[in-house]
Amino acid sequence: MTVSKKQQANVTRYVSRHYDQIKITVPKGERDRYKALAARLGVSVNQLFIQAVEQYISDHIDELGEAPAPTD
Repeated sequence: MTVSKKQQANVTRYVSRHYDQIKITVPKGERDRYKALAARLGVSVNQLFIQAVEQYISDHIDELGEAPAPTD
């Protein structure tokens, strides 16, 4: 299935309005490892990382203290 340039522009605009992006850098080869692991778990790489961060926060919330207020 091909996506028109107009459709792609609409998706890009939607994503930029509704989501923040965080870019991470990993050593060569690790991306493929994470991608394979995510596939085995039935989630996207993005969801794998979100779940991992949320689990880390949940496990360490007492150590982390109160979260700082979001900045605009």
